[in-house]
Amino acid sequence: YPQTFDVLTDGATDFSPINWTPINAGAFDWRAETGSTSSGSTGPNAPHNGVGTYIYSEASSGTTGDTIYLESTCIDITPVNGANSSTRVDYWYHMYGQSIIALGLDIDSAGQWVTIDTLLGQKQGAITDTFKLRSLDLSAYQNLGVTTFRFWTIKGASFYGDVAIDDFRVYDTVGVNLAMDSIVSPTSNCGLSAS
Repeated sequence: YPQTFDVLTDGATDFSPINWTPINAGAFDWRAETGSTSSGSTGPNAPHNGVGTYIYSEASSGTTGDTIYLESTCIDITPVNGANSSTRVDYWYHMYGQSIIALGLDIDSAGQWVTIDTLLGQKQGAITDTFKLRSLDLSAYQNLGVTTFRFWTIKGASFYGDVAIDDFRVYDTVGVNLAMDSIVSPTSNCGLSAS
């Protein structure tokens, strides 16, 4: 399951075109963006790949300590190849801003949200810094089958707290079984002997 967020329009707060649901706290909300966020000295200046759209938390308004959530659509995390594979989730993040508290990712485990990842504080040093990749093993949750994920972030003390995510992906990793089929003796003068 890949989600690039690129179908969302710049400035959008309605993510129904991709079946994702923002749960905002008043004016502290999730927004789609194609360039820099509306505040200086926080957030990225472009999407992960340089083009398209990313989603970020707009920290210019709201109350310190407010938490907002962004729930994914339903996603099947069952490994395609059974015991020979496992499922992973990747996402790219940008956390530049002196008031950033945290970015978290939860998974719905039989009706209970379980936090599977938490990043604390600022992780980039400038708006021009590139997004960073986060890659998580979902082996412990593969038996859930179809589930949902949710990102969350907490409002810091100032507007320097725009946290961005991009290029979310859930995928199957396939184990490779290697075996020796045969041993072939050299037939040319490559400096090898057949003994």
